[in-house]
Amino acid sequence: MIVTSSGKETIKIQRADMSVINKLIDICRKCFPTSLKHNVPREIARKRWAILISSPSLETYIIMVENKTVGFYTINIDVNGYARERARAPFVDKFAFYIGQISCLIAHPSHIKHIIEILRNRLHYSQKEALKPNSSQIQASTIDKTAWGELQGILPEYQGKGLAKHMQKFILQRCIDLNKHIIAGNVKVNNLSTRSLLESFGYVATSESPAGGIIYKKPLP
Repeated sequence: MIVTSSGKETIKIQRADMSVINKLIDICRKCFPTSLKHNVPREIARKRWAILISSPSLETYIIMVENKTVGFYTINIDVNGYARERARAPFVDKFAFYIGQISCLIAHPSHIKHIIEILRNRLHYSQKEALKPNSSQIQASTIDKTAWGELQGILPEYQGKGLAKHMQKFILQRCIDLNKHIIAGNVKVNNLSTRSLLESFGYVATSESPAGGIIYKKPLP
């Protein structure tokens, strides 16, 4: 845990555990209102977060202001390990999650437009990649030394207060402590605030992602 002061407020960053799952769900729903993944029925969302928090390949940290959980950051510290975990996941877990997405889509048909945009971006990406002699990917030899920012969010009413900077500093130091050489993440093209934040910390845009975002990478000392 780290504790710091920003003006008159006390800010804490600590590892998430099962007790904060409902808070993580609520933050995701406020930060990503058009995402099927984060607006599935609560029981399915709880199951997904339980899997993420218990994964040995992931670390999720929460940021608190005056003991109120207002944001989080999930980092993948073992890319290959997490891929193996997902491949071994029981079919019932995968099935329940996709059923949850379908039920969410039925309840919120407005999400269809968002899905069409994602599919369009993926098609555009595939067409561009087909024209390249070599895809821009992280080399296999460096994957074990790469940390990947999976997901992050700050409650809308707490954005613009420097909390993302506090979290980013913490995550970078954590990656250094883990002897990682690179930290990377995928950012949506229109997420200008996050792009600006990453660039201020020395991240460089290196390629497009299949979902139409931008892959940012930063070498670590």
